[in-house]
Parts: sequence; structure tokens; C-alpha cells
Amino acid sequence: MTQLLHLDRARRLMDEARLDALVATTPVNVRYLSGVHSWLDPLMRERMVVAGGGEQLAIAACVVLPREGEPALVLHGGLAANALASWIEDVRLYGAPRHDDDAGRPQRLDPRRRALLERIRGARPTALEALLDVLAARGLTDARIGVEQPMKEALEQALPHAWLGDCSALLGLLRMVKSDAELQRLERAAAIGEAAAAEAFATMRPGAALAGAAQTFRAAVAAQGAAFDHFALGPGGLAIWTLGDDRLAPGDCLFADFGCVYDGYFSDSAATIALGQPEPAVQARYEALRDAVAAGIAAVAPGVRASAVQRAMAAALAETPVVCDPPTGHGLGLEIRDWPLLLPATGARIADDCVDVDADLPLEAGMAINLEISAFMPGVASVEVERTIVVTFDGPRELVPQPREQIVRP
Repeated sequence: MTQLLHLDRARRLMDEARLDALVATTPVNVRYLSGVHSWLDPLMRERMVVAGGGEQLAIAACVVLPREGEPALVLHGGLAANALASWIEDVRLYGAPRHDDDAGRPQRLDPRRRALLERIRGARPTALEALLDVLAARGLTDARIGVEQPMKEALEQALPHAWLGDCSALLGLLRMVKSDAELQRLERAAAIGEAAAAEAFATMRPGAALAGAAQTFRAAVAAQGAAFDHFALGPGGLAIWTLGDDRLAPGDCLFADFGCVYDGYFSDSAATIALGQPEPAVQARYEALRDAVAAGIAAVAPGVRASAVQRAMAAALAETPVVCDPPTGHGLGLEIRDWPLLLPATGARIADDCVDVDADLPLEAGMAINLEISAFMPGVASVEVERTIVVTFDGPRELVPQPREQIVRP
């Protein structure tokens, strides 16, 4: 029942926004706040279960996080067993499944599951009714509440005396600084990704299918308890490859961008592989990318704007022969791209009804950020360097060892 949520940060952001509570309704934020998820959450659409239904998610789940007091979780009764994995004790159910009570005495239910059965039998007809019960019990029916869009309109009709504002951006800002529990998951995901990539690279020989390396990576992450996310290559220096029957040839030099998901948390990294000695021009360009990423890492510190890290990478590249898209970077977490984004400052804003801040965010201790640069040389090679760094008060820390000093030579 590990708590992923950075609770003190959540309450500080609510204070700053003058909010009495947050209501999360999207799968990623429900998982972040409660630890509860189902494979169906982001997949099942209303049109899949209701004749004439639309594209909205069919299975609602909500978390109510008051600024003061205990949180509550709203779940469909058919997924109620997942509530036992949450740190949240107040669980409200809706849409109870039909049970056959004539098959004998229930002897396989421990006390927790017996209590859960009683909750299932008392489930409300709809998620909205269960959510309204929570808000009434917390004295929040006339409060200032930040709520994600999927439930906002219904709550506005049901709570005419409450102030209800979209809080989707605020939740993104909350998630961008990781708790210790989140960093542990990110470290495990990254370690699995690095080990699986090493296995995949070892199969990359002249004549070998690119799909074979991808399958090796897929199997290796699964063997370590993670889920495959991506294994993208850059054959021929043209573009990103993920499909087809291409094979490696002697002298090929190409990047591999790879990642997996461990307990909901993403890894994302990249290396460059050469079948033989790289051409001097290719080697020089790889070293330029490597050194530019290192320059960006050296600029990482709490309080530094995200654009300053990108600018440090771009400045290092400016003195080299590399021609490529601008260096970039991003946060990493329950999604493959969290805030902050390491981009040039444009004056853009991150805003919803609850927050309005410069999109060029200052780095904060506890962020996990990726720095990456790739270059395509058509008919010659592709090269890429991508590393994951944790922002700390003691300086930038590599999430896990990611040796990128040299091009990989299987």
C-alpha cells in the first residue's frame, strides 16, 4: 500500500490556488493519487459497452483529496478488489456486480474482503452519486474544488454553490516532482531498460533482422517484470524505424531509442550502435552529441529554468559540424513525458482555472528529467544520446548508470 503521492506538495499547491479539495478523474491521476489502476481504465470506451455510446471512458474512477482531512477513492464495484492495494482507506463504490449467493457459505473471504463485500452490496448506482456522497461527508458541497474535465460539468449541475475549476494543469505540476517511492520505481524501470537493451544490442550482427533485436528487448523487459514500451531504431540515417523486415549490414551505424514500464513508471533512453569501426565523421558527430548532453547535465540545478539546460546543450553543439534538430528534454514518470519540457523559452503559459505559470519551468529537486539529441545522416548513419538525470540539491545525479561515453560495438 505504498503512497506515490507527494502529499505535502499537493497541499502546498492547493493553498496557493486557494482550493479546498482536488478531484482527479483521469486514469493517470487517479493512479498517482491512490495507487489504484486497471488495464481497462484507459482502454474501455463507452461505445464498447453501450449501444450508440461515444468515445468517453466507460469506467469512471475518482479521487477526492481535501486540503485538510483524509482522501477518498471512488471505484466501480466490479473493480473493488483493487481498492485493497490503495493507501486510501475511505473507498466508495458504485455499479455493484451481480453476485450468486446460493452457491454455499463464503469461506474464502478474509476480514478485509468481507468488509469489501459489504461495501459492494451498498454501492451507489453511479460514480457521480458516490462522489457527491464523499463531498457531502467532507463538507465540500459549497467549497472551492479543482476537478478534472471528465466530471466537471456534472458536478457543476449537482453543486450550484461550489466553485469548480479545471485543475488538469495543477495536477501535472504536482506530478513533475517525484516522491522517493516514485524515484525507486523510475530507477527500477531504467535499470531494466538498460539491461534489456544490452541483450538486444548483443544480437545486432550483419544479416540480423532489426525486428529480432526489438523482440529480444521485449522479452528481456518482460522477464524482469516490466512491460515493453518502445524499441525504435534509425537504420540508414533516414528516420525512426519500428516496423518492417529490414536487416543489418556490415558497417551500419544507427541509434536505438528504447524504454519500458515498471509498475506504471516509464524508462526512456537511447544509445548508438556500430557494426564495425564508425567513420571518423560519424564518430566526431557522436562525440559532439555526447558532450552537448553532458553540458546540459552540468547546467542542471534547482532553480535553473528548463530553457537554460536546453540552451547549454545548443551552445555546445553550435561549435561542431552537427546538423540536427535542436536538443530537447522532458520529465519522466507515470507518462513518458511529464513536465518540465526542456525547450527554448517562448513566453508560453501552463494554465487552467487553478494555476497560470510560465511554461519555462524552474527545475526542482526531485525531478527526473531526460536530455536527448539525435542526428540523421541519410545513407551514412544515425546517432543519438539520451540520459535520465535526477535534480538534487547536491548536483545532478544519474538515475542509473547509462554508459554513453562510446558508441556500442556488439
